[in-house]
Amino acid sequence: MRIIVIGATGTIGKAVVEALRGKHDVVQVGHESGDYQVDLADKGSIERLYEAVAPFDAVVSVQENYDATGGIFMTGMIVPEFRAGDQVRSGRAVAQVLQGTMELQVRLEEAARANINPGQKVQIAVDGIPDVQFQGTVKTVASLASRGGFFGMDPTRRFDATFEINSNDSRLRPGETARVTIIGNHLHDVLILPRQAVFDRDGKQIVYQKSGSTFVPREVKIANRTEGQVIVEGLAEATEVALTNPEEKPKVAGGGK
Repeated sequence: MRIIVIGATGTIGKAVVEALRGKHDVVQVGHESGDYQVDLADKGSIERLYEAVAPFDAVVSVQENYDATGGIFMTGMIVPEFRAGDQVRSGRAVAQVLQGTMELQVRLEEAARANINPGQKVQIAVDGIPDVQFQGTVKTVASLASRGGFFGMDPTRRFDATFEINSNDSRLRPGETARVTIIGNHLHDVLILPRQAVFDRDGKQIVYQKSGSTFVPREVKIANRTEGQVIVEGLAEATEVALTNPEEKPKVAGGGK
């Protein structure tokens, strides 16, 4: 196999090269030395590298040690490589191995997670390759949520997911951004409600069904949901439901009672 090792001149990179050498055709890439040089902050530099080295079978990219900066990164900052004796947090990746088809890594909002499962088909539009739509599949979706943002302060619960691109197009490059459309299941004869018509009460999903001159709570089952609509079971067609919670007292302007 022809393998590119990016960061080959560092401590970990040298160990990777030594392990692969003799069994594979290893291309050593560094910032200032090696068989080829690349600036990972420059998209054009990365593209020129892949064009010069192609064809190849896999890429090993040694990561920078962001823990050495205390988790703080600013534009223009030079992040050091991993060195012997460095202390890193648990789970920190020190290298990435890219082989075979390309993958997209995304973070899904909680509402979207419920509708996405491994094996679903997706359509992928890569920003750097206009007017081309790639086909792909959902490879993995995390079952546990995580928090993101600066210092992990983003309160939004998100789920890590991986989408596999079913193409070996040579124009695909690591680090590019893309837009993904997930092909949902075709559903027939279902009942759709606006999301604001469904309320959570004691862990149960309910709607307020009109009964005479009032609204009464009725439990329903959520079969599927999108950003603005839900598919429910347990409710008859043409049932009139409330879009606001009738059990909540309306707020009075000016703070009056």
